[in-house]
Amino acid sequence: MNSVNLRVFVTTSHISTIYMTILARKTKKTDDVDILIIDTGIRRRELITLIKETASLHKWDHFEDLSESVDEQHDFKPDLRKRITRKVKSLPIIKPFYDKSLDKYLGKRDGNYRAILSSVFSKWTKNVNCSCELFLMTQTYLNRPLVQLFPNAAIHYMEHGIGDYYYFLEKEIPKGDFFAVFSKPYSQYLLKTGRTDLKAIPIPGINEFPVIAAGLFNIHTKTLELDKLHIPEKPVIYILLEAVDMYEVREEFWTAYIDHILTKVNTPEKYHFILKLHPMHSKHSLVRTEDYFRKLSLEFSVLGNEKLSSASAEVLFSKWAKNTEHVFCLFSSGCFYLSQLYDGLNIKFWYSTEFFSHYIENAPPQYKNLFVEIKPLLDEVLAEKCTAY
Repeated sequence: MNSVNLRVFVTTSHISTIYMTILARKTKKTDDVDILIIDTGIRRRELITLIKETASLHKWDHFEDLSESVDEQHDFKPDLRKRITRKVKSLPIIKPFYDKSLDKYLGKRDGNYRAILSSVFSKWTKNVNCSCELFLMTQTYLNRPLVQLFPNAAIHYMEHGIGDYYYFLEKEIPKGDFFAVFSKPYSQYLLKTGRTDLKAIPIPGINEFPVIAAGLFNIHTKTLELDKLHIPEKPVIYILLEAVDMYEVREEFWTAYIDHILTKVNTPEKYHFILKLHPMHSKHSLVRTEDYFRKLSLEFSVLGNEKLSSASAEVLFSKWAKNTEHVFCLFSSGCFYLSQLYDGLNIKFWYSTEFFSHYIENAPPQYKNLFVEIKPLLDEVLAEKCTAY
């Protein structure tokens, strides 16, 4: 082997793996060595399986899982210690000590992961003509040790949610371009805000997503027991129920949100409501939501068991896309993605940041600030084909 171009992709979710797989197989060249890595952090076993099954669509040269696997019953609702830490770590008297302690911890952790990654790459990096490209997300942990290992690597960012459009603007992250579903409106936004130093690029092959999603639906049938899903005769309303427990919303939020949705639905009894939960949802939010739908005597089904909640809303949606009339969310990435990926089906897409803004008074500072600061991006970039309600 005279020369190789090492292409390292770091993923965290089902949808990010799909985007990366589409790009990798569409752009692979003869001397490319493609490596897919699951980032550090806690992942449900079912999600890891979904990522592996999705990866099968491309001939990866190596696959590495650096996450911590937990069982499907794991509840991601933050415990008391984490809630307190989120609130106090930004306080002026606490922040300097917290940041110093965090830097020391991360420095040691980075060293451990550099050693692990060096071992993974050693088969190819021994070649003196080895170049490197990193395909990262803006908040993946492995970014630091990877950039430390490959300081001259070309850096590309990819997305898995709305936060990536926000964090890509931060000056602290290493410079690179951004492969994005919303590349066109985002490019216009960057130009408008004077960020001529940043570049957004369309994901090659993204127009093939509905076909790929339908294929993945079949690949995942056994893993997710998709043959057991209810196929309603009524027209469908698809609701993305987000993981907003970290905002410490008031208890009445869970039912008020459903009431808010129903203000836009004439004769709700004529529909079948499909509720898709976020992978990080809490059991409490699911119980409250299910109980309220029963109280309202509305027909519904939940894509919310521990297996289905790990699956991409955009893939599962392929089963009901042609029978869906409305998709609702607060500010879920999935809703905005669906409006782009399944365009042309006469579906009405709705988002509601205004409603949620009345429930963030107890949120930790970093989440409250993020929600406020990300709203222009939602309105000017991601909501291109969605309506506020």
